[in-house]
Amino acid sequence: MPRSLPAAALLAFLALFVEPLLAQSAPSAQLESLQHKWHACLVEAEEELEAMLACADTAEAGWREQVERLTGRLGRALGEESREALALSEQAWQASREADLTLLEAYHAQLQEVELGRPGMLELSHRLQRNAIFEARANLLLRLLDGLGSLPAPELPPSSS
Repeated sequence: MPRSLPAAALLAFLALFVEPLLAQSAPSAQLESLQHKWHACLVEAEEELEAMLACADTAEAGWREQVERLTGRLGRALGEESREALALSEQAWQASREADLTLLEAYHAQLQEVELGRPGMLELSHRLQRNAIFEARANLLLRLLDGLGSLPAPELPPSSS
């Protein structure tokens, strides 16, 4: 019987099972960083509408990226049955997200039609609400990853060195 796992097998084990469990601070730090950048951007915009809209667009791109990254990371950390449930959840969320985005479009179009609020501020409101949809999903995925981080780390085979 070999005295230790081949290096490639050990690296694969670490990448697939241990890394997602050990690096739990990184996802939350990345979400907090995105939130801080978003708020700092708004402060720098100094209530200039075009700058605030650009901040909202940048934040939405960041939230979308975080959702994709966290979904992938969670998928790598889960077992087969849980990965299937994650895939179904992702499909359902995408359908729900599209319905929510359609609702936001119609809602803001109606507000514009009846001239409630300044048009630029309505556009900013629309973008902020879009961001909230992606931020909520990122936070859910992060909570699930955090839950995995509270599980005991898998035991590594004893080293024979």
